[in-house]
Amino acid sequence: MAPLDLSGKNALVTGGSSGIGFEVAKALLTLGTHVTITGRDIRRLELARDFLVKDTKRTGVAIVQSDFAELDQVNTLASAISSIDLLINNAGLFRRTKSMTKDGFELQWQVNVLAPMLLIGCLKSMLSQDGRIVNVASQAHTRGVLDLDDLDFSKRSYSGWAAYSQSKLALIMLTRALTNHAGRDAPVIISAHPGLVRTDFARETGWIGLLFNAFKPFYISPRRGAKTILHAAVSPFAAGSHGEYFVRCAPRLPAKTALDDNQCQALLVKVSEQINVPMETWQASPPPA
Repeated sequence: MAPLDLSGKNALVTGGSSGIGFEVAKALLTLGTHVTITGRDIRRLELARDFLVKDTKRTGVAIVQSDFAELDQVNTLASAISSIDLLINNAGLFRRTKSMTKDGFELQWQVNVLAPMLLIGCLKSMLSQDGRIVNVASQAHTRGVLDLDDLDFSKRSYSGWAAYSQSKLALIMLTRALTNHAGRDAPVIISAHPGLVRTDFARETGWIGLLFNAFKPFYISPRRGAKTILHAAVSPFAAGSHGEYFVRCAPRLPAKTALDDNQCQALLVKVSEQINVPMETWQASPPPA
């Protein structure tokens, strides 16, 4: 089989200044894609861009500073994108203690769920017909408990892992819900678990971070973690995998809750209200002119 040539394609990788996002961006650049990476820290973005250019000998990389803890910045990011074929929703975080954003949402829920959904809503109409969206999820979703009446844990006792697991469960459910709305003639949208990866994901997490770091030597590298994300994004074998959840480069059934289409639909309605995106936005769009 001839190697993939993605020359002329445009990709957006959120959280691309380090870790899995950086490795995904590097691989896409190598394949000829023009890549835009985002992150909160402009200096880290600049360094990442310089390393990407040096490592790949390709200059088709742009940076956009964007903090998903502020939904206005998601809109600003979307306005900076003029053409897109691949959207990799990789940015995410874990926090041990509860924090609310200025938009009024629990921080992990906003960064891990609302921001990527708003970005999809903003960019969906310009996504090429053969384009793909990959939502980076986690096997942690299997421990998630979704409470549509208490997404911000105002009624439940707050746990960082409970909030994180809920957010990753929601992302898989929304991937399925978007597919159900848009149908199989729309661009493919896939959720994917990269594996337990050696990144700085668990910084600022107290004893949990210490535990995470203690087992870091047993986790896979960001490069290996990027493989499943890349497979979902560009492999011809994933071209018909609408709404699927991928682990180790292959479809896998997610938790039972994520297979409940009624719950997935109810969640999509709730999230659409939270980000002020009309439900008709999720219907199949005509291909860009």
